[in-house]
Amino acid sequence: MEADAARYRFLRDRQTRQVDIAVGGIFAGRVPENTILGGEDLDRAIDAELGVNVPHEATLESRLADCLAECIDQPLLEGGSAEFSSPIQIRLGFFRPEISERAAALLEEAGR
Repeated sequence: MEADAARYRFLRDRQTRQVDIAVGGIFAGRVPENTILGGEDLDRAIDAELGVNVPHEATLESRLADCLAECIDQPLLEGGSAEFSSPIQIRLGFFRPEISERAAALLEEAGR
């Protein structure tokens, strides 16, 4: 049983980014869609096959990506002045461009 759990954990925790898939190896997937599953997506797919009724909610990865996108897209400060024709919006990238660029790269990697 412990060996089975370790095998499942290996498949579940396997990175499923394009770069990881390109290297090859053993992955869990869904047929005929030919999609590779991991993490909470794999848990849900197995639960569905077993007939377990689990409430559907976005994966942790998806929720984190949404939060990250909101953090870099939403203005930290908004203001305006009679001198300017449009309102001023200051975002995270204004203060810490390296963090904003890393976040954008991660979101792109996640397909967002």
